Amino acid sequence: MHYQIWPFLFLLVYARLASAAHEESASSSFPWPKLTSTSIESIQKGNFVVQSEVTSLKSDKQDRQSLNFYTAGLHPRACPHAMRKLSRYELYKDWLDFVKESSYNEAEQRVRFLLVHSLLPFKMQIDFKLPRIKGAGTYHYSFDRGFVAGLSGDIQLIEDQALPEKERRCLFYATANWEGPHSGIPNSVFEVFSTTLTRVAMEKLFRLSSVGP
Repeated sequence: MHYQIWPFLFLLVYARLASAAHEESASSSFPWPKLTSTSIESIQKGNFVVQSEVTSLKSDKQDRQSLNFYTAGLHPRACPHAMRKLSRYELYKDWLDFVKESSYNEAEQRVRFLLVHSLLPFKMQIDFKLPRIKGAGTYHYSFDRGFVAGLSGDIQLIEDQALPEKERRCLFYATANWEGPHSGIPNSVFEVFSTTLTRVAMEKLFRLSSVGP
């Protein structure tokens, strides 16, 4: 009886090892940015990684503050498909509850949002430069006026070009860096609203942009 069971056990173990090897191969072939193995594993499970570090700085002339931020998430569709909706910045007011006003100036490549949420210390008008993103690549954005003027960062859309387009998934990886006069917002409050609202927005927008042909 035991001799009859062994072949089945062998096949079961072999199938599990083959599956693990395939997952490891797929993970290693994907062009991941500089993320920890823990973050990559979490992203592969469908989670969003969001980290915000806000620090108070002292100088002779004025109190200053800095922000170092990044977020990453893996969209279930290829980048061009994902961006059909995600690049419609002017419609964000219809999709996200905390975005009360949204507009996009195509000629100037300027996004304008009015943000209102219980986590925010005040109604927040943000105005920044960002091209309309169409597919995989690296895109720079900058806040050159208003709240946290001088903030800048990159949005990277990454996919495995070796796969057929129907099998590709799109990794969103965005960074932001800023240093300037203290905003008046406590560091912990700044960190909480920047991480929480980013996660809420990504979850909703990924879900909306995943459906359809």
